[in-house]
Amino acid sequence: MIDYIAVTKHLQGKDKPFLGHCQIEAAYNSGYQKYVLSGCRDLEIYWNEQLGILKLQGSISYYMQGHNFSYSDTMFTEAISYIESLLKCSLWDSDINEFEYGIIFEVEKPPQEYITHHHTKDKKLTMNEKGKDKGCFRWWEDKEVILKMYDENKNINKKQDLKGKSILKQAGWKPECNYLKWEVHYKKPHQTFNKGRSLILANLINPEFQNLFKQDLMYQYTRLQPMKNLIAPSDKKCLTTPDIILWDYAEILINQHCSLSDMKQRIYAKINTIQNLSSNDKKARKRQIRSLISKLKEASESDWDLSSLITKKLGYIDSDISP
Repeated sequence: MIDYIAVTKHLQGKDKPFLGHCQIEAAYNSGYQKYVLSGCRDLEIYWNEQLGILKLQGSISYYMQGHNFSYSDTMFTEAISYIESLLKCSLWDSDINEFEYGIIFEVEKPPQEYITHHHTKDKKLTMNEKGKDKGCFRWWEDKEVILKMYDENKNINKKQDLKGKSILKQAGWKPECNYLKWEVHYKKPHQTFNKGRSLILANLINPEFQNLFKQDLMYQYTRLQPMKNLIAPSDKKCLTTPDIILWDYAEILINQHCSLSDMKQRIYAKINTIQNLSSNDKKARKRQIRSLISKLKEASESDWDLSSLITKKLGYIDSDISP
């Protein structure tokens, strides 16, 4: 699903957009004037008459319907045609400066749990989050992309009033369900998808390019690492307080590439440093640790891995997921 776009249109000669449907907001020394094109949510328009350059940026789905919970390619095409009719100029040959492509899908657990259990395995990516989001939104960034993962219900509750939520329910939103959004903001789409050559707006609805977007959305996810986890013992007798404490400690260590065997030796070494324990005391403590660790078993697949859900939502399966 295409969401935010930022495009540049170069007009020739005396051609210029019709801005009668826009409200002017600012004028800059650079020669640009900023306008707002009002819809359900505003789009920003920048016009430089001297250079013949028109820039448009904003979320097309929010502009047309006030949300981005669902938005088809047909609706996107109709929206661009509608904006063209207001500005009285063609936009499909505009250069794409930036755009966002993402999906929303239902998950079993609260999205916050999945988000906080992902970290980067690509050294080029830098993780970012804000404390006020409380783990409900996290993003990873490099020079070309911003990878976003967030709780869609939190986003809806923050941005929508009662009327907006009612419209969303008609669009298929179920407030009782858990929805997670996985999205990529392409800062340099021409580098990612066209070997440095310009992309135009028409490429966004081209089936060949859309297949590339799907492949890349999956590829970008592989740059993250869902945290490993341990399987909880079925017998409650094996879940004493010391068991739970060690279980939590073990999950931290295995996500730092430390095996259970390494963890056992690490704790043994710590026991050996305690001077007021006799040799027999140390042996007894080590037996207890060995017994506790023997109950731990690493899961073959992470509970937080979203690969299959993303693949299913995209309707795309391909062993070659490199861009």
